Amino acid sequence: MLLNYFSIGLKDKRLKWLCSLAVAQLLLVIVVFWPAGSQGTAKLLFSDRGTEDIIELRLVDIDGESMNLSKQGNDWAMSDADDFPVSVEKVEPLITKLLALKTDRIVATTDNSHIRLEVSAEKYKRKIDIVWADDTIDTLLLGNSAGTGAMHFRLTSTDDVYLTSALTAWDANTTPSRYIDTQYFALDKDNIESIELQNRSGVYVLERNNGKWLYDGLNEGEIFDQSSMDTFLVQVSSIRMVSPLGNIFNDSYGLNDPQAVLNVYTNNEGELQEHSFIVGSQSGDNYIVSASSSEYYALVSSYNGNNLVEKTHSDFIVTSDEE
Repeated sequence: MLLNYFSIGLKDKRLKWLCSLAVAQLLLVIVVFWPAGSQGTAKLLFSDRGTEDIIELRLVDIDGESMNLSKQGNDWAMSDADDFPVSVEKVEPLITKLLALKTDRIVATTDNSHIRLEVSAEKYKRKIDIVWADDTIDTLLLGNSAGTGAMHFRLTSTDDVYLTSALTAWDANTTPSRYIDTQYFALDKDNIESIELQNRSGVYVLERNNGKWLYDGLNEGEIFDQSSMDTFLVQVSSIRMVSPLGNIFNDSYGLNDPQAVLNVYTNNEGELQEHSFIVGSQSGDNYIVSASSSEYYALVSSYNGNNLVEKTHSDFIVTSDEE
């Protein structure tokens, strides 16, 4: 291009002047519209904030599922579940990534592209309300992927949209199991001496005797299935929750008219202890439950609930195919 420019310039001064103007305009366009990310600025989005400044995170996903995490002294809790304890080690990575967000990769400065990039009030992958210790709130929207391992994001206080590889929608998950210890009902199965299960199909009583289990419900000619008992022991000694519901009783939980009541008796160094687990109403695919070992009501999966609700006499006996 430069060779052509000089050859033209030598022949025609007017053409030389026009070419000079075109080159100047091209340089101006490059300077004005060159992406900010290429300029090497790496300013932090929250440059004047630190870990200790965040006191609450309110997370909302694309389906409207939400979770509120609030700081309680040096600990964290689910404030929308009556301050159910949250693992600090599972919250800190999210906080670290939020504070690491930078503004060096800007991709839009007007609201025309917000819906397309999924950083609009109507459409987003994650919405994160960051509540600061000074009672101010910043709302961050995480959008779609740019196809390069980066996501679009925007503060609702500005139209500017940026790219980041430091934070993903998965990092801001609204699933409680990402932040809590899901073990809800746990016993040492070797210490279990007897089990009583009552559901709408009947009452089932099982007792350990000299290392073997006996079923107080066999009819004449029936044989107790010891292998099914091994499975049942695992099922009743370790039950994990989907999420906590809080510690305030609600009639809608169905615990006053339960679908199943489990009583487990353990022998701990000669001391007999009773542990109870109650299965109430269904909520979607899950069951609402309570346990003597926890002050919180919770949701457990249909698998865990059905192990108790749908247990029948035939589950404890050897069938003709197994004989």
